[in-house]
Amino acid sequence: MKSWGPRTEQAANVFAAELLMSKTALQSIHYKHDTKQLAQIFGVSPLAMQIRLEDARR
Repeated sequence: MKSWGPRTEQAANVFAAELLMSKTALQSIHYKHDTKQLAQIFGVSPLAMQIRLEDARR
């Protein structure tokens, strides 16, 4: 069994975030909904959505 390092885990997290909550989709609707509503729309947790929104602003 191979152990993945922090860089691999970070890359996987970035990929998953873009797959589940693409910046393009978020940019088109984020101003119409709050974080909880967006999380429901995208099928993710409110915490995951909050983190994604913060990352998208950078």
